[in-house]
Amino acid sequence: MEGCPTQTERAMSYPVDILANGDWDTLKQSSEAYLSRLRNRDKAATEIFRLINGEKLAVTPSTVTFLHVHREDNEHRVLGLLNPQDNQAVVAVYLGERWWVLDDALRTSNDARRELVQSVAEQIVLYLLNRIIYRRREFLPGNILFLHHPANQFAKIFWKNGEAVGFYTVKQKGSLCTDCTSQCYQLPVLDTLFVRQSYQRQGIGLKILHEFCSIFSGDEAVGISRPISGAMYKVCSKYLYSRPHEQERVWEVEAPGDWSQRVNVWLQIQMGAIPSVITDTTAGGNPSLPSPEEE
Repeated sequence: MEGCPTQTERAMSYPVDILANGDWDTLKQSSEAYLSRLRNRDKAATEIFRLINGEKLAVTPSTVTFLHVHREDNEHRVLGLLNPQDNQAVVAVYLGERWWVLDDALRTSNDARRELVQSVAEQIVLYLLNRIIYRRREFLPGNILFLHHPANQFAKIFWKNGEAVGFYTVKQKGSLCTDCTSQCYQLPVLDTLFVRQSYQRQGIGLKILHEFCSIFSGDEAVGISRPISGAMYKVCSKYLYSRPHEQERVWEVEAPGDWSQRVNVWLQIQMGAIPSVITDTTAGGNPSLPSPEEE
C-alpha cells in the first residue's frame, strides 16, 4: 500500500519512539549545542544531509532555523533544515541528536500507537502535520487554515501503517474560548480535523467523528466548529444516517456554543441547506472527500 514503511523501516525507532520520555529542556539544550557547533565549524568540514530522493543539502547556519511548536511561547521549539532553493520549505528536523527527514519524523515503530498528544515528540508530530504537511504541502484553495495549536489543547494523532496520517483537536466543555475572554465552551467541540491526501477516502474521517462522539458520549450534545465544509457534511451525513440515536446530539456551533449559536447538523442535511451534501444517504459507496476535514 502506498505510504507504508518497509519491514526494515518498521524495525527502526523513530523520534516519536525515541523521545517518548523526552522533555523540552533537554531538547532545547541539544538543539542549542548543535547550532553552536555548526556556527563554529570549519567551512571545509561542511555537513551534508541526504534526502530520500538522493539530493544532497549542505547544513549551514543559513539553512537551519528554529521552528516554534506552540503559538503561545518561544521556548518549545526544534531545529528545522530548510531547502536552500525555498527558505519556506522544511525538509528535516533535528531530534535525538540527529537530523530526520519529515517522512521518518512522522513514523513510529509501534503499530499500536493511538493516544492523546501528550509527549514532546507527539506535540512535534502534531506541529509537523499542521504547519508543514498541511499548510505547506497539501493546502488547496478553498480549504480552511488551522491556527497554530496551543500546548494544552486536547489533540489526537491518527496513526496507520506506522505513519501519522492525520489529527483532530477538541475544544473541551468549560475551556476558555480565547485568552481574551471569560466565555467558556458550553459543549465539547470538534475544532480541527485533517487527513493527509494519500490516506483520504479510506474512512478515516468517519472513524474520527465516531471516536469524538464516543469519547464524549456522556455529554447531551457535541459540536463541530463552524463553518463545516461540504466534505465534512458528507462525513456527518453518513455517520448520522447509520446512527439515528446521534442525530439530535451533533451540532454545528460558534463559540461558546449556547443555543443561539448552534444548528443541528442532521436537520441541516435533511433540509438540503448544504448544497454540496449528498443527501441520498442510502448510497453504498464512500463520498468523495477532497478537503482536510473530510477523511
